[in-house]
This record gives sequence, structure tokens and C-alpha cells, in this order.
Amino acid sequence: MFIKTDEYLQQLIRENRPWTITAILLRIANHYYQMQPAFIKLVQVMDDIPDPSGYLHAELHKVWGTLPRELRVLFRFTEHCLPKVVYNAALRFVLDKVIFPYFLASGQEAYAEMRSRLEKEGTGTVMDFVGEEAETAKDAGDYQREYLYAMTRYAKHIAVKPSSLVPADIFSKGTFDDHKQALKDALRTLFFVPRFSSATAITVDAEEYFQWCKLTEDAVLELLLSDEFCELENVGIALQSYRKDVMRSAKKIVDAAKKRGHPIRVRLVKGAYWNSEHEEAKKRGAAFPLFRKKENTDTMFELVLDYFKDHSDQVRVSVASHNAKSLGHAIDLRDENFTFSVEILNGMGESIRRALMWFEIPHSIYIPCVPPNKSQASGKHYLARRLEEISDPHGCMMTNM
Repeated sequence: MFIKTDEYLQQLIRENRPWTITAILLRIANHYYQMQPAFIKLVQVMDDIPDPSGYLHAELHKVWGTLPRELRVLFRFTEHCLPKVVYNAALRFVLDKVIFPYFLASGQEAYAEMRSRLEKEGTGTVMDFVGEEAETAKDAGDYQREYLYAMTRYAKHIAVKPSSLVPADIFSKGTFDDHKQALKDALRTLFFVPRFSSATAITVDAEEYFQWCKLTEDAVLELLLSDEFCELENVGIALQSYRKDVMRSAKKIVDAAKKRGHPIRVRLVKGAYWNSEHEEAKKRGAAFPLFRKKENTDTMFELVLDYFKDHSDQVRVSVASHNAKSLGHAIDLRDENFTFSVEILNGMGESIRRALMWFEIPHSIYIPCVPPNKSQASGKHYLARRLEEISDPHGCMMTNM
């Protein structure tokens, strides 16, 4: 009987599930889905409250009647029999030493250690600083310096958020062209590193549609069409397939690549800002620019991949998804003219990484990293978002990837 690629891939993913303590804890938590919201809220406030165990039990009691009997017995025991100081210490240890490092790297040394270990296994890495939005010009300058230091010292491939380079207060003044010029000026400084070092790569990430989509595309493509960077092939842009107009952007990228005579790197992702975009559209009284159904996003993801295969001379594609069907579609498109790499979120795709090795597909782990000038607390909101994705019973939809 013929087995489709995505079915075979899904089978490999199941067979290659990791059995680390953290992975097992997460699978147990995913099974007892009723308690997940309480733990996710705890992650967000852990650093701001003196009694995490009291907060956790207050949240659990809101859904007490829905919890299985064995969980109620366990939580009654911990609530009444464990000293609070011990209970709180245990909660902080599990979060800070077990769960947090599974998803994020805490600074340069942790990232370098992860990168070294993965490269020995044939896996690349992409570094992404968390908590990137710059409020002031000083914040933007700090992030730019951190990006430059990372690229020249310990990270071969970095993801750059436009919101970390253009301070939020600049949008209260000036025009679209002023904002675009500010982004171009900041990116130009970063692009000089991969221009003179072919071993270094940059991907400019996609952010919120209304503020950043056109601004980012125009700034990046204008730089790549300029005399300074027209031959640069190790810089690219992320493209979100949950956008209704994503094919327009795909064609815009291909047209720019044809004009410059050199391919452009593209990271194809599903999307990460659905809820905030919905609120922003209502606030602006604008049409909602994203697909409302996951199935439509997945279909568009495959259509854009088909389009890029037809223009394989113009693009170098990274497929960023944890969806076996989407990855299977990409694998079926692969031939001598169309090759691609896969990017997987750290902590969310270890079994996928192992499965891809069977197909001998180039792949990288996308590693969120707490900047050296930030505390570990800056990664807690990111961690909460990742835990929400894991707890999604439908799963498989990548966010920000």
C-alpha cells in the first residue's frame, strides 16, 4: 500500500519523540489540558509574586470541578502537606531550570553551547532575540549593537525584528517614507556584516500587518536592489502565509530577484499575530487582512511553495512549519532544481528534526535568546506563548515561523 509523504513523516515524528524529563512533563501537561491555563498564567507572573504556589492553587480552584480525580488528590496533597517555601522553590526550579532552558537560551554562552551541540549533529541554528520592541532611540541602538556583536562573535544566522531597530516613538511623527528610511538606515548597518562574511546570514522577520508589512518589504527589497547589496544572497525576509495578500508579496520578491540578477532568501511561515491583528483591524475600521480559518492558511502556504518552485532561480526558501502535511508537500516538490531548508522552533520540534534527518533535508533550529542586557524575565511572556501553542489541541500551526 502506498504511503503519502506526510503520513510517513508523521509516523517518523511519532517514532522520534524525545524522552527527556522536560518533554515528558510537557506531554503529561498536554494530556491534562484542563490545568494548562493556570500554569501558563503562572509563567507570566512568576517573577512578580511572592507566593507562586498560592497563585497556582487559586487559579486551579477556578476549574476544580473539571480536573480529573487523581489531579485533585495530587494538588490537595501539595497544597496542605508541602511547606510553602519548599513548594515555591520547586515551582521556580522547574520553570527556571527545566522548562525555560528547553525553549530559550539565556545569553551568549547558552546559545553557543546549543549551537555547538546541534552542529555536531548536522543541524544549523538561527538566533532570535526575544523582547525586541524598542521604545526609544536608545533601545534601538542597544539592540543594533547586540545584533552586530552576535553576528561577529557567536551567531552565524540571526533573525532581526524591525520593531527592535525603529523605536516606537518615531511613529508619532513623520511620514511612511520617513519611517522606511529609518528602517533602511538601521538595516544597512547590519547588512554590511553578511556582505563581507558569506558565513553570516540575516533574515528580517515579519511582524504586525498594519504597521510593519509594507514598511518591511519595501525597506528590505530596496536595500537588496541597491548597488551596495545587489549581489548579497545571504540576507532574506520572512513571509506570512496567513495573509490574504501574501501571493502579491511573493511575486514582489521574485520580481526584485529578477531585477537584481541574484536570488533572495525567503522564510515561509504561517503567522503569529492573528489576535492582535484582529483587534487592530477593528480599531482602524479596516477589513481583516488575514485568513480566519487555519485550513486556508495551510492551503496558501502550499500555493506559495508551488509558486516558489516555479521560480526556483529567484528564491532560496526556508520552510518554517511543524505541520507534517505542509512539510510533506515541500518534500514532494523537492528536485534537482528546487531545494529548501526547514526551520524548527527550539523545544517544539525535536522529533521533527530527527525525522528530517531521514530525508537528508538541511534544517536549522530557531533559538530564541535572551539578550545579554536583559533579565531572564524578559523571556517569560515568550515562553507563555509557546506553551499556549503546545497546549492547542489542534496543534501544528506555527506562529512567528
